[in-house]
Amino acid sequence: MKNMTILRAALVSTTLLAFVVPAGGPVKAGEDVGDLVGRAGVAFRSGHQREAWELYNRAARIAPASPEAARGICRVALALSREEVAAGKEEAAGKQAGEACQRALILGRSPEDMSNRVAAWVGGPIPPAMEDLVSASFMADGAVRLAATEPWGYLARGDLALRLGDRDLLDASISELLRVAPGHEATRRFLAHATPPAPAWIWVGRILIALALILTAAHVIAKRRARARAWTRTALAIATMVILTAPAARAELGAPPPPAIDDAHPEASIQQVEKGGNPLAVGDLLMELADRGEKATKRGDHAAAARYWTAATKAVPGRAYGWARLCDSLDAAGRRDEAIVACRRALVSQGATVGDITHFVHLLLSTNAPLTKSERKEVDVAIGQVAKEPQAALETESLRCKVAAHEHDIPGLRACSAKLAAAAPNELRSIWAQWALAVETNDRAKARELVDRVRATGRNGKIAGAMEETMAGLPAPPVSKVARAARWGAGGAIAFLGSLLLYAGIARALSTWRRRRDNASRRGSVIRV
Repeated sequence: MKNMTILRAALVSTTLLAFVVPAGGPVKAGEDVGDLVGRAGVAFRSGHQREAWELYNRAARIAPASPEAARGICRVALALSREEVAAGKEEAAGKQAGEACQRALILGRSPEDMSNRVAAWVGGPIPPAMEDLVSASFMADGAVRLAATEPWGYLARGDLALRLGDRDLLDASISELLRVAPGHEATRRFLAHATPPAPAWIWVGRILIALALILTAAHVIAKRRARARAWTRTALAIATMVILTAPAARAELGAPPPPAIDDAHPEASIQQVEKGGNPLAVGDLLMELADRGEKATKRGDHAAAARYWTAATKAVPGRAYGWARLCDSLDAAGRRDEAIVACRRALVSQGATVGDITHFVHLLLSTNAPLTKSERKEVDVAIGQVAKEPQAALETESLRCKVAAHEHDIPGLRACSAKLAAAAPNELRSIWAQWALAVETNDRAKARELVDRVRATGRNGKIAGAMEETMAGLPAPPVSKVARAARWGAGGAIAFLGSLLLYAGIARALSTWRRRRDNASRRGSVIRV
């Protein structure tokens, strides 16, 4: 599900600071959160960041769990952070934005929240740690994957490119922004401050080419064509030499070369780059590994994708994202046991998401065998972690229903399906939970009705087919003792009546035969006399 695929890319905070609502102005009686958020948005777009800050914070104090208010605070905090950097307040810059954007990510978990969190990670005056660069890279890729037609993931990649000084990545990000959202307000803001001036060597080349054209025109006008051609060739040769040798000169000045990856053994590249001691080179390599892993997944080469993600986990073993993607690839490749190990590792690493937990539970339930005691304990702990997320109440009950259905736990199914039906009666997971309960209780009429509801949506034909297949494979419904006794009694009565009729028929036939025999005997006696 889409919401759940968005949870998979969001990194869950482990600090209490992220849950603290920033102090704002006094809350007036009767104030509406939607009105405050709307006014704050107008103030922010008008450039009145301080006013927007106060309004968003008042909205957050009224509704602490509002993702719109938290997202607005994050936006303003990023803008104020840039102002503080410009004013030289480097110590305060970035910290407030980081806390605000982390809280927005927890509450909203949208691609925009992911993009803003990346901007807070890499946009401060202090260079981010290697772990933050890795998290930012993975989160930017996740935002692109989850919302490929929206600007947020490309904005995140652009912010990352500005921090790394990666002109190629920046150009690619700007190109994608202009392709998918050229008129978006966020695109215009990014282009206004992120489009860097052309490097000096490009300006030198442009000037030389311009001089060549001017000289050519001047000499042509003076009818000195032979000398003009010589001047032109000389100027163009110099310009070409400057343009072609500039990348090599930049590499000699310390720019890291593109990472070299052995596709058969990508983990060897990690060791080689780590020996160089350049954290930016490690970041570039991780981005390249993630890119190759995504491309391998798209073309269906899950074994290759697993190799790339394995290499990524060796570079940053403490982060959940690489382990979670490795789990995805191994699962898609049919290597369930290895996928369970990778998913389990993701859950104990920093940044585990609700999506990671959900995938782990689904893997454990992917066979018909009952859960072992240790597996059931793992499932209960995992669902307990999901239950801590305020926005994941439905996912929590859905997981409980799936476990209860797998374990044929009818009381558990009754409890969770009732909660799902009350909270979201028309969602597929709610209908499925009620269907699972109907199957367990052998209410075939109800189960058929629920399958028809799924099929009526027109979007879940495969799921409805799987539900029907499950129903077709069910054993015949058990018969109650009363019905069984009645059926046996009716059968006995029919057998008894049949026996009576048969006996009567036989007796009648014997009687007829005896009468005919006696009559024949009497006639013989009369004739002899």
